[in-house]
Amino acid sequence: MVISRQHGFKIDETLFRAQARFTHESFRTRADDLRDGTGIGGKSMTVGYGLWTLHLANWDRDTTTSAMITYLLKTQAEDGRFWSNTVRPPLEDSAFTATTIVAYYMEKFVPTSDASEVEHAVARAKRWLLQNQPKTQEDRNSRFWGLQLLGADREQVESARAAVLDGQRPDGGWAQMAEMKSDAYATGQTLFVLRETGLPVDHSTYQRGVRFLLDTQLEDGTWHVKTRSKPVQTFFDAGFPHDKDQFISVCATSWAVAALAAANGP
Repeated sequence: MVISRQHGFKIDETLFRAQARFTHESFRTRADDLRDGTGIGGKSMTVGYGLWTLHLANWDRDTTTSAMITYLLKTQAEDGRFWSNTVRPPLEDSAFTATTIVAYYMEKFVPTSDASEVEHAVARAKRWLLQNQPKTQEDRNSRFWGLQLLGADREQVESARAAVLDGQRPDGGWAQMAEMKSDAYATGQTLFVLRETGLPVDHSTYQRGVRFLLDTQLEDGTWHVKTRSKPVQTFFDAGFPHDKDQFISVCATSWAVAALAAANGP
């Protein structure tokens, strides 16, 4: 929604604010758990995505975001990474994603009292990104994005960028893993990261990805991606198409919309 608005599309502003308030409220009601460093499903990945959402909504620092920062400082692994307590690929499967999002967005909300501790945590996260090698396309995307955001050396960033670009398939898309086919989740996310890190949307690589997304969109406006995670909770229908594949398909559709909206120009 944010990227669409930035590129000339009208969005439902009421829905947008409601989404931000819902996100904030879901953490506000668990502030005590956050300050204790416990009780958060998905651990630092959940909190990191929450901070990203609030930043997109221009949310001000408050006691809730402060509690979120406290939680992240208490749950960083000894080796510097941030992680989840569950594994549900691809959305909740990459320590590179969690580490990148947390390290960058905790700096956006850090209270003055925690500034030095956050600076140390971000340095440890950056070191982890540099020292570990990605296995999936999301790993490669997030490692590249993280090294760029956290100010790694140019040579290190360019090497990570090449690894992302090398994953493009002849059909113009990217796949989640080497043995899988191209899909909208991997393709939309890759295009998002490439644009965020400076690739022009009129670049041939980007345009081939756009063509893949246009060719694979369904008549109802969505993209269907098959789930590959083992269910950890009872399925409920949230109203999005594709039955038990709807959770990952709404994520894929969101990445795809972000990539396509940006291709519309400013």
